[in-house]
Amino acid sequence: MSETSNATGVIQDPSPARNADTGPAPSGKKTHRRVVNPVLILLTGAIILFQVIGLSPKNLELGTESDNEPLLDPQDLTLAQSALHPLVRERIPVHKVPEYTIEQFQYTALLDQTKVWRIMADRSSTYQKENITHASSVTLYIFPDLKSSGTKTGKASVITAQEALYGNHAGSEEQNIELFGNVEVTTAEGYILRSPYFIYRPNLKRIQAPTEYLVVGLGKEARQKGDLGELNFTTQGIDIQIERGIISLLLNPVVTLQRTADGRNAPKIPEQTEIESHHAKIDTRKRVTDFEIQKGSTDPNEFVRITQPQLYARSRRATLKLLAPTTALDYLHLEEDVLIKQRKSATASVTAPLRYATGGKADFNAQSNLIVLKEYPQIYEDQNTMTGETIQISSDFDSVEIEHSNAFATEDFGKRSP
Repeated sequence: MSETSNATGVIQDPSPARNADTGPAPSGKKTHRRVVNPVLILLTGAIILFQVIGLSPKNLELGTESDNEPLLDPQDLTLAQSALHPLVRERIPVHKVPEYTIEQFQYTALLDQTKVWRIMADRSSTYQKENITHASSVTLYIFPDLKSSGTKTGKASVITAQEALYGNHAGSEEQNIELFGNVEVTTAEGYILRSPYFIYRPNLKRIQAPTEYLVVGLGKEARQKGDLGELNFTTQGIDIQIERGIISLLLNPVVTLQRTADGRNAPKIPEQTEIESHHAKIDTRKRVTDFEIQKGSTDPNEFVRITQPQLYARSRRATLKLLAPTTALDYLHLEEDVLIKQRKSATASVTAPLRYATGGKADFNAQSNLIVLKEYPQIYEDQNTMTGETIQISSDFDSVEIEHSNAFATEDFGKRSP
């Protein structure tokens, strides 16, 4: 913004102009000379000096000493605010001109001469008084600590976002990087996580999203040779422990195991297994996911719930193994208050009996397609009940094997089509 102020101090004689060739003034009349007052000259000069100094563009932008903050033009302010993410707009002084603005910004944070993280942005603006930097079109690289992480890959986690804020978070002394708008995290293990908001906490070595944000996780790029399938999920909130490879799904996650053609030793697992719980934890290095209900919950109706094409199951805790060991192919383990129930197909007879089983524990085998129930297992069909030390049933309930059975059913039990 700039303004130019011009002024003139010339005072002209109001009498008619005279041509030098016209000669002297007519005789009989007196000639008057106008005397310029020196005080008037000084006053005019002072006005000019005030206009030049007091109304210069610099002073107009700086304002008074009590409000020494640069201001945006109102039209520029409207445009700037409309382009910002709503949460960013609340956090930065959009009415101010930043002290520093850098195009094609890049900064690398070091600790003991080791790279910790690097941020790259199309543009960054720093507000010194607020101790905050706003960046747009951001890419953030988080480098692993090879000494403490236990990994030798050295692969960085990468976050892209429309905007980012770097500085004090919520008034604390902790320096964090908040990322806004179409944020995508690619972990070192290959999981792709998408959410409107993430925060990177360098001191804690964590990437997080609060429970008010939906996070979508895609495991296609995280698949390893021998995996039973592709692990995808949704969750309200997430906590990623970067150095340990732990992904905690904070609230009401829904995890899906999608069978893949190259799954080793898993010829008979269902095409899709969907698991719902209160929270879950993915160990990306051990290839294991643990599911639990809310800690300390006394709600008798709160369960981890498992759905497959031909059956429904529930329990208080569950473990899903993405990479099944070659010697023990139990890819899904349920524990405490286990219920396994047959799901009728659309073509099933209306009169076909509904079969279900209960027990303290259950293991789903990826190779044999059997479910083994232990700890007081029981299986039911209509009015028939069978118990034993262990019960093995197929996932479609077509076959049943009972060890040390102490009850019997009708002879066509387990042979009827579901």
